[in-house]
Amino acid sequence: MTLRRAQLFARRLAHLAALEASQWLPPELLAQRQLHHLRRVVRAASTTRLYGDRFREAGVGAGDLHALEDLARFPTVERVDLMEGYPDDCVTRPLRADDVVFHTSGSSGRFLEVACSAETNAFLDAVYARALFNAGYRPWDRIAYFWWSDPIPPSLYERLGLMRKHLLRSDGDPEEQLAQLEALRPDVIYHFPSCMVAIAKRLRPGSALRPRVIVCHGELMTPESRAVIEEAFGCHVHDQYGAQEVNRIAWDCRAHRGLHVDAESVHVEILVGDRLAEPGEEGEVVLTSLRNTLMPLVRYRIGDLGRIEPRPCPCGRGLPLLTLSGGRMDDQLLLPSGRLIGPRRIVPLVERFEGFRQFRVVQTGAARVEVLLVKAPDAPPDLEHGLGDALRGLFEEELDVDVRAVDEIRLTGRGKLRCVERAFS
Repeated sequence: MTLRRAQLFARRLAHLAALEASQWLPPELLAQRQLHHLRRVVRAASTTRLYGDRFREAGVGAGDLHALEDLARFPTVERVDLMEGYPDDCVTRPLRADDVVFHTSGSSGRFLEVACSAETNAFLDAVYARALFNAGYRPWDRIAYFWWSDPIPPSLYERLGLMRKHLLRSDGDPEEQLAQLEALRPDVIYHFPSCMVAIAKRLRPGSALRPRVIVCHGELMTPESRAVIEEAFGCHVHDQYGAQEVNRIAWDCRAHRGLHVDAESVHVEILVGDRLAEPGEEGEVVLTSLRNTLMPLVRYRIGDLGRIEPRPCPCGRGLPLLTLSGGRMDDQLLLPSGRLIGPRRIVPLVERFEGFRQFRVVQTGAARVEVLLVKAPDAPPDLEHGLGDALRGLFEEELDVDVRAVDEIRLTGRGKLRCVERAFS
């Protein structure tokens, strides 16, 4: 063990202990701490070409941040800005050997690279661990961790036998994934909700697969999906929200009243157009990383839809509550009238029907929607007709709804299933 790795390991433990305590602080004190880190990140961002030019054009700087709400005066950035600017226009110093670079491809298939220091990564690891521990995970538990790329090199604490991941491919066939899980018999499963629903529908009576906790992430999870998974596996199901650009963003506690924002790590704004949303008002999620001064992300439009709840969680934590209310911006179907309708309304309606294992709703034109179904052997003969009628009733507009059975539905490169998508501009 090198001295440097030992130091980072100790810092992870110290960060985790501090985070376990800070989640119970009152919102006002958490906001004060956020403002301190926000000023530091904005000062770092102003030294880069990407942000420095934009801040000067907007006439703003770190000295203008007297409250978190003042951040609304600053310009936003989008994925394409970071992709085109990396690394020369985005990072605050030359990269070092122990810096960490994350890659995220998104739906575009084009990689975005985000760099952070080893010290920042140690803090983000602690944020990630807090969410898992609050879901009921224990460091010695056997966790089936579905992953989409090359194997993750084991960390120091994994080599010591703590938080050891059993990596499984997230883009595999559900039957294959079920067989792997039954062979592993994990205490905890970490996977996408659509994949867990597909596995749940294939689970046979008397299966030895009985996890204690299932943690879902990476996709919108509806109450109906949670109910299917909980009924099949007989355990608690938790939801987490994150992005490679900033790591963990929010997670739910046992109360399941929303997602607790990791306020020590990220500041979440909700925008309606260019204005800040009112508490409880739905809008676009905008993120500012509060710890990454190597490659600052200030007011990053991630493309998701959500709202900050005006009420506190009954669990007593002071962390803000976030509800992801409609998936991504490009998950919204655009009806001929200009009305948007998203997964929160479409997915529960589809999931009320029986006789299928997977589905995908894709808007392929201004007035055309295709529904793909992987049918179960016991599917009723009128499934396609009934589902088509139900969706037409939901849309309440003149749309060509084509429901057809397929052998399989292609997943994304990371193994996710996009249940609802608008595939035209």
